[in-house]
This record gives sequence, C-alpha cells and structure tokens, in this order.
Amino acid sequence: MNHKCSYLVFARTPAPGRVKTRLAATLGNETTLRFYEAMLEDTVRNVLQRLESGNVHEALLFAYPPESASELSLWLNKRNLTHDNLHILPQEGATLGEQMLVAFRLAEKRGIVPALIIGTDSPTLPQRIFAEAEQNVAQHQAVIGRADDGGFYLLGLPQVQNTFFFGADYSNDTVYKRTLEALSEHFTSVYELPVWIDIDDEASLQALVRLHVSETEHLSQTLTLARKYVGEKLS
Repeated sequence: MNHKCSYLVFARTPAPGRVKTRLAATLGNETTLRFYEAMLEDTVRNVLQRLESGNVHEALLFAYPPESASELSLWLNKRNLTHDNLHILPQEGATLGEQMLVAFRLAEKRGIVPALIIGTDSPTLPQRIFAEAEQNVAQHQAVIGRADDGGFYLLGLPQVQNTFFFGADYSNDTVYKRTLEALSEHFTSVYELPVWIDIDDEASLQALVRLHVSETEHLSQTLTLARKYVGEKLS
C-alpha cells in the first residue's frame, strides 16, 4: 500500500533587506536578494518535482512576513512555479518553534500527515534525499536531516508533539542534537538523513562550491550563482 506524505515549506517573501541578513552583511542587499530568489526557486522546483512523483499529497508554503502571502503567490506565479496542490499560507506563531508546530497541526487537521518540513537554506538537496525521507516517514518513523551548522534542513513527522519544538531557541548549533533527543523520547527509531550544507553566509557559499565539485546529479540556480561569485572573489 502506498502511504503518501506532504511538504511544509517555510519561506520569506523576497525583498531587499528582508532576507539572509548574515549574507547581506558581506554581499549587500541586492546581491543577497538574487541569491535568495535562486534559493527559493530551487527549493520550490524541488517540491514541485516531489508533487509530480505521485508520493506526495500536498505542499503548503508558509510565507513570512505573514501579511506577504499574496505577494509571495504573485512572485511564484510570475515564474510558473505553481501546482494545484501547492498552497500559499501565512506563517503563524510568535517564534520559529511555534510556527513549525502550528504548521504540523494544520497538516494534521487537513489529513495530510506524515509531513516533512523544510526551509530554503538547503536548495541543492538532490531528489534522492527527498525520496529517502518520504520512504522512511511513510513507515511511521521520524526523519531528520542534519545541516552542517548544527541545525536541521528537514524534519519529517508521522505524529506531532509539543515537546519536539523549542520556541525561539533555534539560533545555535545545538538544535539538531536537542531535536534528535526529543524525537528519540517518542519514537522507537529516528531516521537520520545525510548531512547537507545550509547557506547563511559567504563561507557557506564557498563550502557549497567545494561540496559540489564532484556532484553532478543536481544543477541549480543557486549553485550557478555561487560558482560565479566564488570565481570572481578568487580572480
């Protein structure tokens, strides 16, 4: 029997000065905006491929700021990044932990769990990792992917508990460890995906280029921009 899952995607609506502040401190607002738009487009294209795979019910894209949901919808429409089962909603909650909990609770109400939550900071994830996550969360176990900065790039849950989330306490390198411990208290097994890069600053762009020196299965706008930027910095 085929057990489908769904995606919950957290994204900021692109605007100068609104996205990737650590990256902007080095690159400036306009260049950073171009990078973020590439990251968002790559992420959404990945999700659209998953919707077409037949293994996914729906994808809910949660916009921040919450009042920018219609603006984000227009941005996606202009780029033909649409699907009947891709829905744009506002992020709700005072902290990131609350926002993720609200998103999973909404997925439960819609009857589309198991669900996998992702952001836009790991836009070069290959389709094989998404498929791996879907396969394992469909077997009623939690799934988590460790980002190289100590956070996580994906969290998959067949069931939701308040204790899986930590309010505002997500800006440090203990996030992955604490989340894994919280999941392990509830699930008999937690499936860990390969470590992947999280793009937050200039150093992570350089690491992205190094990581993909021999990676040919996934070419993206983000990677193209990163290679161009790093090449210019080295020349």
